[in-house]
Amino acid sequence: MPVYNVAPYLRDAMDSVTGQTLREIEIICVDDGSTDESVEILKQYAAADARITILAQQNLNAGTARNAGLAVARGKYMIFLDSDDFFEPEMLESLYATARNTNADITVCGADIYRHNTGEFVSALFLLNPDKPPDRPVFSPDDLGENLFTFTAPAVWNKLYRSDFIKSHNLHFQSMWSCNDIGFGFSAIALAKRISVVPETLMHYRRNTTTCISHSRGKQAANILHAYYFIRANLTHSGAPKSHFELLDTVFKEKIRWERSQCTLKDAKKFKRQAKHILNKDFRKFKHCFDPKHSVRYYLFCIPFLKIEEM
Repeated sequence: MPVYNVAPYLRDAMDSVTGQTLREIEIICVDDGSTDESVEILKQYAAADARITILAQQNLNAGTARNAGLAVARGKYMIFLDSDDFFEPEMLESLYATARNTNADITVCGADIYRHNTGEFVSALFLLNPDKPPDRPVFSPDDLGENLFTFTAPAVWNKLYRSDFIKSHNLHFQSMWSCNDIGFGFSAIALAKRISVVPETLMHYRRNTTTCISHSRGKQAANILHAYYFIRANLTHSGAPKSHFELLDTVFKEKIRWERSQCTLKDAKKFKRQAKHILNKDFRKFKHCFDPKHSVRYYLFCIPFLKIEEM
């Protein structure tokens, strides 16, 4: 669990993690150079619960913090939680039981959005749409067909991963301020042999906070392009079929449009310049995603519906 200046929300996260009905767990908290009371709060919890380990690093990013926790984790399964979210008491027990029963590489649970400013819980099918996976206990990426990258988001905090699976593919998080889990999340889904689902809503994704990276993501929009090539490299290395690359291109057209919609006019121009450099010949595939008229239409007509799902 990466921790950076989340003091107002950290106790909710820690209470819901330490209060899990699955008791035999290792809780690794990585402080990413917090300047508020987050470290003191972590120390209070660690003093009362021997399962908690605190790691510290200078302020780098959540991706680097997750890699630090990944490097020392000893469990047979891993989950990468965020320190401003909170979780149902049975989340880990349900995920663990399903993962063991199905021998799954990845087990996904349902999640919703908690709007911090209003106290509302809002459905979020983009985090898990139970109608898209096959109706059986365990399935493969090929079984998902065109839903490979859309039955769930690449977010890692509603997924339990088998540790041997992560290590066998040398999966890690990109060292970036934003989009650092997209490469990991989508790569894992495409590389898994067995995926299972717990459809119940077991975690709550907190939005509308002052610590949310989304508030400044427009300035780092180019990170989505680095995530794209990270996934492509993993697909290439694994010998993935052509259809997986085509599906990846399709989903990233939407993700690039989304990132552009978060940009100011100045940041959008910078994003396009960076994209031409980073994408090079591939820019032709995504050129229309940077069209201001297209992006404005996307923002006006799509975002009102995506607010329930992504914002």
